[in-house]
Amino acid sequence: MRNLIFTIVFATICSISAFAEAGYYYGEAQNGQIFFYQEDDNGKRTLLSPWWCYNNLSGYEDLLSQYGFSASNYYYTGNFVIPDYITWIDYEAFAAVVPFQDGGQYIDNEGLTSVTIPSSVTVIGSSAFASCTRLTSVTIPNSVTRIESSTFARCTRLTSVTIPNSVTFIGSSAFSECTSLRTIEIPNSVTSIGNNAF
Repeated sequence: MRNLIFTIVFATICSISAFAEAGYYYGEAQNGQIFFYQEDDNGKRTLLSPWWCYNNLSGYEDLLSQYGFSASNYYYTGNFVIPDYITWIDYEAFAAVVPFQDGGQYIDNEGLTSVTIPSSVTVIGSSAFASCTRLTSVTIPNSVTRIESSTFARCTRLTSVTIPNSVTFIGSSAFSECTSLRTIEIPNSVTSIGNNAF
C-alpha cells in the first residue's frame, strides 16, 4: 500500500537534474525510509535523489522533520525496492552527496546494500548508482534499452550484472572501476558500447 506523505506543486524547471522538470513532486515512505519522485503531465514518474530535493525543493528539511525523518538523510540506503510505478531513475539518484561548505561533497554510498529495479523502469540515468560500493549484484529489467554513462561506475563490490536482450546501448564508463566484476555477458542486442565502458 502506498504511503504518500506529501505533495509539492513545483512549477519551474530545475536545471541541476537531467530529467527532473516542472510537475508534481511526491514524498513517500517505505521500510522506514523516505523517497522522492516527480510526475509530469505525461505520467512519467522519475525517482529523484534526496540531495537534489535538498537543493531544489523549498521546505524539504521541514517536511522530513514533520513526518519523523532525519533532515540529514541525503542519500538512499539499505535494501531499496524501487516501486513499480516509477518509470525513470534520475541522474545520480543513488549517488551519495553530503553538505560541504558552499556545496556538496561526493562520498562512497556504503549504505545501499541492494536494489530491486522493477520492469516499469525504462531509463536509468547517468551515474545513477555511481560509487555504491556495497552493491554486489544488479538485475536490469528487460524494459530498459540503454545503460547510460557511468551508471555503475566505481561499484567496487559488484560481482554480477544481468543485462537483458532489450539493451542496445552501453554508455562510456558505465561499469568502469568495478574491480570485482570479472565477467559479464553482453547480449547480441547491444549495438553500441562507449569508451571505457568496462
